[in-house]
Amino acid sequence: MTPRQYGDKYRDHLLEQYKQSVEMADRLGQRKEQTSRLYVTLMTALIAASSFAIASWPEKYVEKFSPELPGIVGIIGIVLGLAWFTTLQALERQIQAKTETIREIELGLPFPLHSVEIIKRNRIGPIHNFKLPIPDLLLPFIFTMVFLISLAWAIDTVL
Repeated sequence: MTPRQYGDKYRDHLLEQYKQSVEMADRLGQRKEQTSRLYVTLMTALIAASSFAIASWPEKYVEKFSPELPGIVGIIGIVLGLAWFTTLQALERQIQAKTETIREIELGLPFPLHSVEIIKRNRIGPIHNFKLPIPDLLLPFIFTMVFLISLAWAIDTVL
């Protein structure tokens, strides 16, 4: 629809949609950060709880359950790590889609402020490339590796 077909309020409504889109993109970034905090907390709690359980059990129970507990904890941790990575990917896709929407809205505005800011911030490559930033990949990988080692140890102990 052209501005002429839309009417006098076209630019006002376009600017309002732009503001809402930028706000939603910011909220998605906050949600991504909160998601990472949640998964770090869950993974750390899982490690702490399993360590406490092993340390506080009487010796006869530790011998009986020692291979099973790290195996169970390992499986839970790996599932959490995969869920964390998948969630981050989904949020990153939403952020990228929102960024593209903002760029299209900016075509009707006098200056593409958001696009210029992103281009300057991401000089390493185009905005539309879908790649998670290194910290977003590193934390889930490290935690998942800890639980993978725990699972491997449990399997090795049983065999």
